[in-house]
Amino acid sequence: MPVRNWRSHVVASVLLGLVLVCAVMATDRVVPVAGLVADYSTRTGEWRKVALPDGTIIFLNARTVVDLAFDAQTRTLKLRQGEVAIETAHDDQRPFIVQTPHTRIRALGTYFTVGTDNDRTEVTVIRSAVAIRVGAAERVFEAGQRAVIGQDGRLIWSGTAPQQSDAWTYGMLTADQVPLAEFVRKLGAYRPGLVTVDPLIAQLPVSGAFAMADTDLALAAMAQVVPVRIEQVVPGWTRVVPKK
Repeated sequence: MPVRNWRSHVVASVLLGLVLVCAVMATDRVVPVAGLVADYSTRTGEWRKVALPDGTIIFLNARTVVDLAFDAQTRTLKLRQGEVAIETAHDDQRPFIVQTPHTRIRALGTYFTVGTDNDRTEVTVIRSAVAIRVGAAERVFEAGQRAVIGQDGRLIWSGTAPQQSDAWTYGMLTADQVPLAEFVRKLGAYRPGLVTVDPLIAQLPVSGAFAMADTDLALAAMAQVVPVRIEQVVPGWTRVVPKK
């Protein structure tokens, strides 16, 4: 193959690869790629209620992906990404287990939430109790407690859970002194476009309750209580910057 044709072929292949990567990224902003082959999943901006075969009720937050593994011994829900609230059905023979990349949670007749990302898993007990695998052992956490498990399966933090930890199940995003960057990250699960935060203000605390159905309104409401401005850079890209 002549050198010129070979170079053209390489350039075309690279461009095609970039187009495919961009297409996957764009698709993932709307529908998590992992959710395309999952038992249950939600899109950006979607949350839903599902009744499982055993009668357990789960609520899936936005951009959540779960698989089920029910057999004669256990009822296992594999949380691959996102957040779920779970109200377990009673079954004396089969414990209800939630498996995440970082830990294993065993329900003890309860209502609780589990959220996971690349770095950690957060468990909040709203009613009754759960047993969480911490390292090589299980540890019981009761109603009103929250535990955060890191990548190595060890406990990062535990303490009192914020009030209304399951507010998202009825369309509200609550914050109690949450760093601005973390608040915007959570809000991004309900917004197809990109929202970025100026690093200078990333740690500003945010408190309040914000409706998830209208993220523009939520950002505007947040800007009323935090000294920031909301800028529309281009369609699909919003920036949160210091207030002038």
